[in-house]
Amino acid sequence: MERKLAAILCADVYDYSRLMGQDEEATNTLSVYRKVIDSLIESYRGRVVNSAGDRVLSEFTSVVAAVNCRRRDLCAPPMLTQNGPAIGQPHKSS
Repeated sequence: MERKLAAILCADVYDYSRLMGQDEEATNTLSVYRKVIDSLIESYRGRVVNSAGDRVLSEFTSVVAAVNCRRRDLCAPPMLTQNGPAIGQPHKSS
């Protein structure tokens, strides 16, 4: 089993459930949000590990990169909530 140290960032789109409840058809822009989120994560050398709905689980090799990614998001209009980062040793099965 390969071990490594990684910073994990879990986030979802700010207020997306409420927006969907108000007007589901007009808020059907999840793919637009995901493109923005994915590009933000990639710009800080992270990678999306998994996603479900509007939630994204991403991995960074550097805690600094994960924190800077989250900080960059906080400077923009609110998009992500429920953030990390957390540090751990994810298990990678062969």
